Amino acid sequence: RMVLDGRYNVTKLITVFVTKQLATTYPPISSNVVVNCMDADKVFQPIVECLVGKVGRSAVVGARALVHGVSAGASSHRGYVPDCKITKTKGLAIGEKGAELKRRVGEELRQKWEAIYPGV
Repeated sequence: RMVLDGRYNVTKLITVFVTKQLATTYPPISSNVVVNCMDADKVFQPIVECLVGKVGRSAVVGARALVHGVSAGASSHRGYVPDCKITKTKGLAIGEKGAELKRRVGEELRQKWEAIYPGV
């Protein structure tokens, strides 16, 4: 049986960090762009059921979350939008430790992107 949750949660946290940093860089007033972190969560796929059993929500519910995320508007800027509603982040995504971790992740990604595409 595969263990999916360990890395899944880490990638979600990194996504929240990158979204918040990107949203800070491009405020909606000056850029006319809304940046939020929508979350369709785990979407059930028949092929995965063979490996680990039925995991996640239906494709219809996942699609609804995606559409809501891209149409949520300026009030969702910098927000985390799971289950079709803006939700406050918690745990490592906030506080002093979270801010330091977000800074470190952002700097590491910036360096990697800079190496791939100078001046990014």
